[in-house]
Amino acid sequence: MAELVARGLSKRRIDCLLLVSPNTLETHLRHIYAKLHIASRSDLAAYFAAHSPAPPNGGASGLG
Repeated sequence: MAELVARGLSKRRIDCLLLVSPNTLETHLRHIYAKLHIASRSDLAAYFAAHSPAPPNGGASGLG
């Protein structure tokens, strides 16, 4: 869930992909933000960029 948010997917799209309600998504995001001591989707994206290892194939994710 956090990775999908960090990638920039909308809350509605994440709800559909994960088959969760908007309230469930909001609850999980609040817990993620609190655990990581961040406050926004952009903070989460920055956190992922700083803490994720580079893909093994030289940067191409193969997604999209």
